[in-house]
Amino acid sequence: MRFRLTLAGATVGLFVGIACSGPPLPEAARSSGAAPDGAETFTASEPMAEPDAGPTGTCGEIVCAPSERCIEDRCIEACPAGTVICERKCVEPNASLEHCGATPGCGVTGGTAGARCTGGSICIGGQCLGDCSDGTVACASAGGDVCVDLRSDDANCGGCGHRCTGGKSCSFGLCCASGETACMGTCVDTSSNPSACGGCGVTCAQDETCVAGACTP
Repeated sequence: MRFRLTLAGATVGLFVGIACSGPPLPEAARSSGAAPDGAETFTASEPMAEPDAGPTGTCGEIVCAPSERCIEDRCIEACPAGTVICERKCVEPNASLEHCGATPGCGVTGGTAGARCTGGSICIGGQCLGDCSDGTVACASAGGDVCVDLRSDDANCGGCGHRCTGGKSCSFGLCCASGETACMGTCVDTSSNPSACGGCGVTCAQDETCVAGACTP
């Protein structure tokens, strides 16, 4: 049997009464919509998540984890504070020999890639400084890069930039008052201290006192 309908100016032909081959569906399947045994059931999948665009562009069809960032179409772990991403790695711009002084973007999406420290130089504070020896350390100063002894340098006592003030001087990495010496992490007067009489480690006997740096009965 054939019918002809006209919908919105279009003619549609309908055919009914055409027999389909195969056994009829069980009553339970017809009423519930379930597929018969042995047949695949297709369900609507969840919509795909949008690609993670990240701060520098798309990661294509890859979705980065919450702890990752999309860099140059690759998902990498987010870098700790104080570090920057260079060549898909987290680098410390204040100490990196490959990217000394690098800034966010590392010259790819902005900023600079920093400098490569060569010839034995080291990166301190984002600057390539000369290789120091004999127990000295490279510290940046207003007069340029210098090698200093942190044990005795008044401008860099115990660390770069730690300046002794108030008339104190640097003694074994400690800023001590005039006449004092650093012994075992403490500034002492070796002229009168019975535990450091005349020098560190010199201890007077119980019945002695320290006078002018000498143990006196």
